[in-house]
Amino acid sequence: MQSSVTNQFQATGIPGEFSRSDNQCSRGAIIDSAVETNNIVGRVVNTTNGNNYNVGVAANGNFAGILCSPKTSVRPSLAAQAYLPNETQVEVAESGYLFVTLTAAAANGDFVYYSDTTGALATASPTTTAPAGHTRLPGGLVKGLNVTAAGVAEIYFDMAGSTVETA
Repeated sequence: MQSSVTNQFQATGIPGEFSRSDNQCSRGAIIDSAVETNNIVGRVVNTTNGNNYNVGVAANGNFAGILCSPKTSVRPSLAAQAYLPNETQVEVAESGYLFVTLTAAAANGDFVYYSDTTGALATASPTTTAPAGHTRLPGGLVKGLNVTAAGVAEIYFDMAGSTVETA
């Protein structure tokens, strides 16, 4: 029988998983990025011009969403998998509250941006300029608790949301 609690900080949030049940929307696609090692759940993907079913990190089309639902991804083996292989079926979140990995500390209400080359997420206060080489995630805002260091955070975004970079 357990007599004491030694870890008071329970883990929550798997990057790429929806954090709340409201306003979540996703679609299936085939991942095909120029740099396969960028196919990391929680990163932004674009559509591929000329193919309605393919998406890729830094692809040549429009914003498609965020790679999500890691538990639905096909694994080629039981070995550890740092990224999703090209030419596999993936889920792409188009809106909702999502757990993601941020590259630095963030405050509730910060704007969320994505790297134009790696799809990795970054944040900035609404009163500052976007990080160099980044584009605002449509409607992207840090939600939930303040994030005191790089790591898992909760964001909200919506394909139809604002992409204005400063308030």
